[in-house]
This record gives sequence, structure tokens and C-alpha cells, in this order.
Amino acid sequence: MKTNAILSARNLSIGYKKKSGDVVIAQQINLELQPGKLISLLGANGSGKSTLLRTLTGIQPAIDGSVFLNGADIASLSARQKATLLSLVLTDDLPPSDLSVFELVALGRQPYTNWIGTLSDSDTSPIESAMESVGISYLANRKYYELSSGQLQKVLIARALAQDTPLLILDEPSTHLDFLHRAELYRLLKKLAHDYHKCILFSTHELDMALQLSDEFLLLTDRKLVHGGIDQLIENGSFDTLFPSGSVRFDRENRRFYFGW
Repeated sequence: MKTNAILSARNLSIGYKKKSGDVVIAQQINLELQPGKLISLLGANGSGKSTLLRTLTGIQPAIDGSVFLNGADIASLSARQKATLLSLVLTDDLPPSDLSVFELVALGRQPYTNWIGTLSDSDTSPIESAMESVGISYLANRKYYELSSGQLQKVLIARALAQDTPLLILDEPSTHLDFLHRAELYRLLKKLAHDYHKCILFSTHELDMALQLSDEFLLLTDRKLVHGGIDQLIENGSFDTLFPSGSVRFDRENRRFYFGW
């Protein structure tokens, strides 16, 4: 499949399997995500955001349809091939706690090192560059378990940058961060998308920040996925139905969500 998209899906159905049959959360998903974009995935709790991200990254099999990375069916790619195209930022997937910040960021180079993980000069440069890009060079010798939540999130993003992939995916990256660190995180993600021409996809409940900073949106609601820019999604009413219970409403003029009472 030839396409300029770094990540695409065709007739994708997501969900999970039970003995009684497939449980479909969303279906007929078709999308193409381009480099240089910051894209937020929005939806109510239980709408399937994490399931979608796990399926798009190949961690969880699709119920139906296909996912493509840089035009190649993700099912046909080896783990090493996927690791050169896609980096995933998860705070619940950390190595033993005796690693320094530099060593943790260096794990991003694993797809390019030999079987024992020996770093060459060509590996050290992107590690140092990644740490400098997110402003954590001064933490290089600290143990990662000594860091604050905000610092650790930057370290994990630096690891993803050191991996040097065109696509970064983050699942709820602002969890446990205060308002200031959430703002810093999202500004950093937008800078990385634009300055490094990467496609960055993240799920979030931070609606106002996502609306202010994202270039595009994936809205997951009512068993379907809608993709577009803010003007397009306002015009077609997609934000109005993101939370169908009526407890939250979207103000088109101010481009904000409000409590609906």
C-alpha cells in the first residue's frame, strides 16, 4: 500500500475477543496520519481510546481490517522494523530502578545496536540530542526513580526521540502532572512535532489544552472514529456529540467544553 501517511488504517474494527464472540468497540475506522502533526485522541471513559492505541501499535490484534506503518502492513513487520518506525511512551512500562536517566534514554537506541546493546558514537549523539531537546541534560546522572512525575515524563519522551522514529504515540501522558507541567508537556509535544517533522498521537482528557495546541483530532464516540482539524469538526458538529449524555457541552464560539448544567 503506497501512501504518504506514516500511520493509516483501513476498515479497522477494534475490540476484544471472548469465548462467546468478538466484542466490537468501534468499527469501520479509516484514517491517514501525516508527519509534522500533533494529533489528540479524545473520547469519554470507556470509549476505547487505549484499545485503539494498542491496536494501532500492534500490541493488540484488530478484530477486522488493517493497520499500516509507512505503507507496510504492521502485521508483516518484525519487532525491530516496527521499533524503527514507531515509539510508544508508557509510564507503566519501566525497567529496573537502578538505571540513570542517561541509561534509560539510551534504551531508545536498542533497535540500532548489536545483540548486547553496545552503544557506538553514532548512538551517543542522538541520545544527547534527545535529552537536550526536552531540557533534561542536567539530569543525565540521576537515577530515574528520584525524579518528579514531570521530569520522568520528559525522560520517557527523550527515550522516544532517541529511538528516532517518525511516529510517537503516548497514552494519557499528562496523568499525575499538575497544571504547569501539563502545559509544559503539551507545548513540548507540539514543538517536537513541528520542529522534528514527527507525527505525534496522544490520548488525553485535557480537553481545553488539546483544543488549543493540537493540529488534528481523533474523536472516538458512538462506536466510530472521526478525524479532522478543529474547524472541520466544529462545522460538522462532531464536538457536539463527543459526550452524548448532555452533562458536557461544546461552545462553538469560544471553542471550549463546559458543564452542561
